Amino acid sequence: MRTRTTGVLIGGLVGALLGALAAWIILEEKEGVEVGPAGRGHGQRAVAPSDILKVLMSAVALVQQIAKLRQRM
Repeated sequence: MRTRTTGVLIGGLVGALLGALAAWIILEEKEGVEVGPAGRGHGQRAVAPSDILKVLMSAVALVQQIAKLRQRM
């Protein structure tokens, strides 16, 4: 396999896993089970739109950092 193809496959797999994990956490919170350092099932907390926006902005920043790293190579 070419290096580019391998990189795209690995990146896609990591992205899919992170997306699935984020969806699982959000769905657990929707059901009223909080997942955190203290364990499961301690209280309820809704996910605010601002929290989702923060995560999306962090993802964009991560992609920008990866692009900058690629330029340096």
